[in-house]
Amino acid sequence: MINRIISLFSSPKTEKVHLYELKGWLDNKTEGIYKRLSGDLSFQYGKVNEFLAKLSAQLEELNTADIADADQIEHRVKQVVLSHKDSYVKQLQLLCRDLQAPEDTNFMIASKYSEDSLSRLDDFAKNTTKSFSASQHLFYKHTEPIAKSIASVDKHLNDIKIRIDESDVALAKEIHDSVDDLQNALKKQDSVTEQKSEFNSRLREEKLKLDNLKAELTAFADSEDAKVYMALCEKRKHLFAKNKQLEDDVYQLLSPLERGFRKEQNSNTSDTLTQYINDPVKAFKQDVNKEIIPILAKLKLHDLKDAIYSKVERAIETLSVEKINQMRLEFISLADEITSLNSEIETNTFSSKNAKMISEISKLEENLKTISTEIDALGEIDFDLDEKMEILKSNLRELTNITIDII
Repeated sequence: MINRIISLFSSPKTEKVHLYELKGWLDNKTEGIYKRLSGDLSFQYGKVNEFLAKLSAQLEELNTADIADADQIEHRVKQVVLSHKDSYVKQLQLLCRDLQAPEDTNFMIASKYSEDSLSRLDDFAKNTTKSFSASQHLFYKHTEPIAKSIASVDKHLNDIKIRIDESDVALAKEIHDSVDDLQNALKKQDSVTEQKSEFNSRLREEKLKLDNLKAELTAFADSEDAKVYMALCEKRKHLFAKNKQLEDDVYQLLSPLERGFRKEQNSNTSDTLTQYINDPVKAFKQDVNKEIIPILAKLKLHDLKDAIYSKVERAIETLSVEKINQMRLEFISLADEITSLNSEIETNTFSSKNAKMISEISKLEENLKTISTEIDALGEIDFDLDEKMEILKSNLRELTNITIDII
C-alpha cells in the first residue's frame, strides 16, 4: 500500500526486462513486501495464540469451578445452569482448537486462516448465546474474563485481515500469476506456431503429390492402354445396345400372345408357359429346348374374340421356327461376345490403374481438407497477449512505480 501511495507522487522509472527473466526481477522487487507482511503476520499469529492459551486456562477454571452458595439455589436451576455450562465449555474447547494460528506466513494461507477463523467466531457466537447467558447466571466471575479473551482473539484476527487487505502482497501475487499466465500463453503460442508450420509443410507436400498424381492421371488417359480400354468399352456398349434391341424385338413378337398363352394355361400348367406369361423375353432367352415351338402349335385360337384372334394369329405366323432359331442364335452370339469382351476389359491394366489413381486422388483431397481445417482452427485461437501484457505492465507500474519494457 505504501509503495502505491508513493508512486502517486513520483514519476515512474523505465526498465527493460526480458520476459523469461521477469519472475526473478519481480521476486527481487517484491521481496521487501513479502518480508514486511510476514513479520506483521508472525506478530499477530503470536498474539492470537497467546490469547488462545489464556482462554484455555480460563476455560479449565470454568470447567472445574463450583457454584457459589450452592445450598441457597434450587436444585432444578443448578442442573439447568450446569448443563449449559458443560455445553459452553465443549464448544469453547473446539473453538480454541480450530483457531490455532498456522506457522506458515504464506499470503494465501494467512488469508484463508483469517477468513475461516472470523467465520468460525461468528458461528460460535450465534451457537453459544444461550449457554453463555445461562452460565453467566452462576459463574459470572469466570465467564467475563473468557468473553474479554475471545474479544482479544477477534481483534487480532481482524488485524490479520486488515494487514492482508492493506498489503501490496495481493497485487504482487496477482502480478506473479499474470507473469505465469503470460509465459504459459507465449509457450502455447509458440507451440501453435510450430504446429501451423508443420501443418503448412504437410499441406505443401500433399498438394505437390496431388498435382503430380493428377498430371499422371491426365497422361495415363492419353496412353495406348487407355485407348485400347476405351475401344473395348465402346464395343461392349454397342453389343449391349444390339442385345437391348433384340430383347425389344422379342418382346414385340411375344407380348401379343399373352392372351393366347393364358387360354392355353387352362390345359397346360408347365413352368415354361408360366414364365412366358410373366416375362416373355427372359423366358425366351432361357428356353434352351425351344419349348415355345410346341406351345405355339397348341394354342387354341377359336375361343378368342376376332380382334384378339387376328393379333395372335399374326404373331404366330411371324414366329416361325426359323425366326425363333435365328433370334436364339443371335442372343447366344451376343452373350458370347459380351462375355469375351468383359474378360478382356477385366484383364486390361488400365481400369485397375485408373481406379487406383482416382482413389489416391480422393484420399489426398480429403487429407488436404483435414489439414486446412486444422490450420484454420489453430488460426482462430486468441491468446490475448496484448491485453495480458498491458494489464501486467499497469499492475507493475502501480506496485513498483516502474514502467517496464518487456523484450
